[in-house]
Amino acid sequence: MGIIVKSVERLSTLLAQVSMWAVFLMMMLEVTDVLLRTFASSSLLVTDELCGYLLVVVAFLTYAEALKRDGHVRVDMVFNTLSKRVRTWLELIFCVVSLIATFVVTWASVVMVYRAYVRGVTIPGILLTPVYLPQMAVVIGLMALLLQLLVEIRKLARKA
Repeated sequence: MGIIVKSVERLSTLLAQVSMWAVFLMMMLEVTDVLLRTFASSSLLVTDELCGYLLVVVAFLTYAEALKRDGHVRVDMVFNTLSKRVRTWLELIFCVVSLIATFVVTWASVVMVYRAYVRGVTIPGILLTPVYLPQMAVVIGLMALLLQLLVEIRKLARKA
């Protein structure tokens, strides 16, 4: 079971690294576009469109890593006043509820991507990008979050 846990945690880290590169690419696209507009009276024309897609990548591919690093938002002021045992049980309950909610949203996202793919829907813009391509980042990120939630539940169950 240890190799599965390590694999899930590596996947979370890998997706976060992809997100970091997406941020870098967004920055490079914006800088290039600004320089072209300033010095060449031209534009890439697709910067806004691509940066929008990359923003989806950044948002969704970092969820699992944030969970792994305990970086999601919570009310520490209240949480830290509880005993370690109560805190562990609350975290376990919260992770199970999160797992159920994330599973439902992931399923709906998979259906959304499938329908967009089957229908051949494209995003109106210069690139006419098929809708399912940026939506895949949503599904991948949510699936990684599901796996990371399972790892966290396992860790918490061992503590409880």
